[in-house]
Amino acid sequence: MTTTSPKPVGSPQDTRVAFKDLREWIAFLEAENQLARIKEEVDWKYELGNIVRRTWDVYGDASPALLFENIKDYKDADCSQLFTGAFRSWFRTAMMMGLDPRNTSRNELIKLLRRRINDKAEHLPPRVVKTGPVKENIILGEDVDLEIFPTPHWNQRDGGRLVGTFHTVITKDRATGWVNCGTYRMMMMDSNQETGIQLDPASQHIGEHYYKQIEDDEPMEVAVVIGQEPALAFMSCIPTVDPLNEMEVAGAIRGEPIDVVKCETVDLYVPANAEIVLEGTIHPKERKMEGPCGEYPGYYGNIPGPKPVFRCKAITYRNNPIFRGSLEGHPVNEDHMTLAMGHAVYAWDVL
Repeated sequence: MTTTSPKPVGSPQDTRVAFKDLREWIAFLEAENQLARIKEEVDWKYELGNIVRRTWDVYGDASPALLFENIKDYKDADCSQLFTGAFRSWFRTAMMMGLDPRNTSRNELIKLLRRRINDKAEHLPPRVVKTGPVKENIILGEDVDLEIFPTPHWNQRDGGRLVGTFHTVITKDRATGWVNCGTYRMMMMDSNQETGIQLDPASQHIGEHYYKQIEDDEPMEVAVVIGQEPALAFMSCIPTVDPLNEMEVAGAIRGEPIDVVKCETVDLYVPANAEIVLEGTIHPKERKMEGPCGEYPGYYGNIPGPKPVFRCKAITYRNNPIFRGSLEGHPVNEDHMTLAMGHAVYAWDVL
């Protein structure tokens, strides 16, 4: 893991920080005393979620980011660590934006975020590279097994383990080429190659892509990024009004484009320095039972019901990858902070 701090980009009045990957972000947080390492063994089933919940409830905005390094059943696995909580505080969000958190008001942070999203002249398209660390390990076809990662069963009444809670789901409109990056709940199903996915054709950008696939009765290609650098993780959680490519907005936040590589089995590009990528498809007419899940309003969202199915065809990951997730539930959670800032931008625009 790197121990050097990333270099600021831009003028002193417009400082941006281009974190190369999740590992550089973690090292930066640790250098700023914003990270706690949990070395004691923690069970991925319920216990990990309870520790995160207790930390956020007791320490509030002072909660550190958490890196679990000793997860039951995964001590000697390829993937043995889980990272969470980076955006539980305004302090760390300001750091990600290149601001001095000790001398930046929340109003100034929202103002800068609003500029990064709305000023399309600043958006930086991703930069295609031949390969990257995410290609260090490639698993295809029948060898795919989602249980190789320490996926948490966060809440006691959740219907299963949640592969996707602070990830980036990438889809593309085949007609226009518009790429969407968003965060949509993904719960493991009985098969170790399938998850459900919470998407709505009526109210989400992924839903617009999905609806066209319904009309064509063809599967939609999907790439799921787990453990990305912080700007894309942050932007994936924010619902944008215009059909933007959140990867380009993340480039504006960083001041540098995100390096991307082509997927192995689908026609999509993913961050070259990501920890884990799942490739697969969602057929518009396939449904399986999924849920419930402890959701962001603080209640178990949805009784078990039929949901679209993500069928994983390939997994690529770095050596010793770090799994990235986040606990849902009653406020205040990590995603409540990102959503609050995103909604503040659009409320400001409306006003």
